[in-house]
Amino acid sequence: MGAIPSIVRAVMPNARFPTTRMRRNRRTPWSRRLIAENTLSAADLIWPIFVVEGASKRVPVPSMPSVERLSVDLAVKAAEDAASLGIPVIALFPYTDPALRS
Repeated sequence: MGAIPSIVRAVMPNARFPTTRMRRNRRTPWSRRLIAENTLSAADLIWPIFVVEGASKRVPVPSMPSVERLSVDLAVKAAEDAASLGIPVIALFPYTDPALRS
């Protein structure tokens, strides 16, 4: 163990910090969950669905690789997939033709 500075000994005669590092009891899973600072689960997620008019259509989104706009029938299937994974919320983003935007 390292030497404790005299000023610390004067203020806190029994102090062993920083030579002794106080730790929480983390031996059991329930105590680790109890003191966990952050938990993330499927229930915390929102599934974005980009929607396009038509039927059985998948249109790639050029600015987002691996992301597709789905027609309504495929969006329903995607929402069912989200629910089966435990994701409670979907966010719909409809596509509007640039000529129709104001």
